[in-house]
Amino acid sequence: FTNYLLGPDGTEYVFSHGQAPFRTVMTKRVPGGSWVDSNVPTATPSGTLWARAAIGGADGQTIHLIATTTPTGNGGVEYQGMNGVVLYYRSKDGGATWDITDQLLPGINSDNFTGTEVEGYAVDANGDNVSIFITNTWNDCIVFISENNGDTWTPRIVNDFPLTRYVVNTGYDPAILPVDPNAPVPEAIFTCDGSADVLVDASGITHCFYGSTYVNDIDTTDTGWTFYPGSNVGIVYWNSTMDDNDGVSAGYCPDINGNDTLDVTDISNYGYGLNTHPSAAIDQDGNLYLTYATVHELYVDVNAGMNFRKPYIVASTDLGATWNLPKPILDDELLQADSSEAPYIEAIFTSTAKVANDKVHCTFQADYAVFNFVNDATNEIPDGDATDNSIRYVGYPTAWALVNTKNVAPEALKFEIMPNPASDQVLVQYTSDRAQTANVELYDMFGNMVRKTTRASVGAGSGAAQINTADLPNGMYFVRLNLGNSFATRKLTVQH
Repeated sequence: FTNYLLGPDGTEYVFSHGQAPFRTVMTKRVPGGSWVDSNVPTATPSGTLWARAAIGGADGQTIHLIATTTPTGNGGVEYQGMNGVVLYYRSKDGGATWDITDQLLPGINSDNFTGTEVEGYAVDANGDNVSIFITNTWNDCIVFISENNGDTWTPRIVNDFPLTRYVVNTGYDPAILPVDPNAPVPEAIFTCDGSADVLVDASGITHCFYGSTYVNDIDTTDTGWTFYPGSNVGIVYWNSTMDDNDGVSAGYCPDINGNDTLDVTDISNYGYGLNTHPSAAIDQDGNLYLTYATVHELYVDVNAGMNFRKPYIVASTDLGATWNLPKPILDDELLQADSSEAPYIEAIFTSTAKVANDKVHCTFQADYAVFNFVNDATNEIPDGDATDNSIRYVGYPTAWALVNTKNVAPEALKFEIMPNPASDQVLVQYTSDRAQTANVELYDMFGNMVRKTTRASVGAGSGAAQINTADLPNGMYFVRLNLGNSFATRKLTVQH
């Protein structure tokens, strides 16, 4: 579980954790020197695991590090009434000394949390602007933002979970849940799948990404809880210019054969979602890139009876307001001779360099069977060979990723929605420049699709679609017009 950092003076840092008693280890090498190890100081009774780190500060010498206290399932003990909780550490002199250790961020306490998601957290910094994104499947997803290099923090709610300090198998009343027409069952709750990323741009705006899913714990007689990996809400995107508990859908699982159905037999469980492991980048022009792992409906591991996961990429040129269609990172033209291998590998754990130049620099783990081999002590996983997996790198051209990115849209993609605000129904009027197919989708502010018209053939000229909004809760929605292979979105307010 290593993290690599490169300081502005060329100093290299690697953060990892050793064997029990667990400690976060910093391995440091100045230019021309040798690697030197040291432990990040902690007074936690059972140590810390799974660190994440970023370099910031006006002089580029501040290390911002987060790690989780060791959960009881890993041999640890509860920390201040919570089982596995993210703590913050800071060094302002390149790791020589640590002036902040074992710090709980504001609001993270046993009154609100039973713990925080193991590994579902991220940190990034740009100068004195620092952001820490902490997600939780059974609690709120919160980003903590600092404009003074970690001295003080402002929490923002990225996803507001409707239950407070929920303990699995204690049960809840579905009647208290917010109305969600996209939920698979009334008792299902929209939440994070345990994967997240955060990026801070040069202007200080924080960009958050998380995999989404639904969970359900209405049955308290079992030993766990239920999740819905087939939900294709996608990777949710939020930035600090948005309201709390806002966000839009970015990457999702594409319908490759175009039959309006995801032909997925079964999937391997990495996190709890269909779309997972978001990792983001930004270029000098402010274009955003999101890589993530999803499921390929045409490539199946016949031995396991499961569809392979593959890395995809989407891009945005308008600060994340809209995102283009998903593109496979394992592109035949890019990989050339290596493309023959793509249908037969599971590609997971996408990780992308924060800065993109002419390429988005993406790595992932590849294996010739689903469930990339980590360990298989029980031999329950079909792939029992630890030697046939590898870490792969792809430099995906940014020019390819930016093709068909929204608002460079042709005139045909400009459309009107009336009335706005809407109460009982809304009329979407558009113009098609040629014979093609068209349909309209309506998303709520969480990125959940709540309405969809049937895709139909249209000719050149005016077109229209009507959507019923009478039973929708008041709030902000997004209308998406799909016209041929292009799309555009506009905001809609529902107010009864």
